[in-house]
Formats: sequence, structure tokens, C-alpha cells
Amino acid sequence: MLGYLGGLYMEDDEEKNSLPGPPPDPSSIPSVVRAVGNLNLNNKVDELGFSKKTDPDMDAIIEFLNEVEVPIPLSNNLSGDPQ
Repeated sequence: MLGYLGGLYMEDDEEKNSLPGPPPDPSSIPSVVRAVGNLNLNNKVDELGFSKKTDPDMDAIIEFLNEVEVPIPLSNNLSGDPQ
């Protein structure tokens, strides 16, 4: 049964509480079961192919900083952030 309330149509409680689409199927979600603390992050990172941490290359950093333009200060306070 549909009722009219303030320009909005309201449906029965049964229709309002049902979700669209098929019901969820928990069997379609794969489960990963392991003991707490049993995950070896280093092995997982190696499996995914992430690169190892390296020391920063100071020459590359200096070269990058030399290429970046020096910021120009604001001409007045009104042209900046209003905070």
C-alpha cells in the first residue's frame, strides 16, 4: 500500500526493509585463516615485488632542489589564505 506524506511516497514496511538485488552469499567470499602473529610481512612484500628500502641519493636531491623555482612571497596579506 502506498501512502502520500508531504510530497513523498512511502511504501509498506516490508518493501522498505528489503534490500535491492539478490541476497548476499557468504560462500562466495574466500576465507583466509591463519594464527594471530603468523603473517611474515617481509615474505609477503618479496612475493608482491616491492623494492627494498634504499638510502637517499643526495646528488639527485640536490639536483632536484636546484631545478625548483624559489617561491615568490605574497605581495599583500589579502592575496593569501584567508585563515
